[in-house]
Amino acid sequence: MHMVNASSGRAATTSTERGLRDAVAALLRATGETQADLAKGIGRDRTQVTRKQGGAGWSIRDLHYLAAHYEMGPADLLRGVDHALACLPERRRAETVGGTQTTIPADQPSAKGKR
Repeated sequence: MHMVNASSGRAATTSTERGLRDAVAALLRATGETQADLAKGIGRDRTQVTRKQGGAGWSIRDLHYLAAHYEMGPADLLRGVDHALACLPERRRAETVGGTQTTIPADQPSAKGKR
């Protein structure tokens, strides 16, 4: 449910909605998942997840799907980023949090050596 800002007529985002988006973003990073991975896991398409993470808002039904996907209770997702991360099962965590590493093979010439 969105509240409407009386001065602009646009939907106002609540701190709870912002907190849920932040928790989902942190869980994506911690698990190494992409928005496409999350979308598949909760039965949505990537564009829906992108819109919801961008501010369109997660529904109560989505909250339950997200909780099941991350193996925690819905309330755990609403209690903040630190709490949601603490509830994430160890087996769901990525080996390297925050992205991928790029390795340049030793037999490749460096950019400095090219002319």
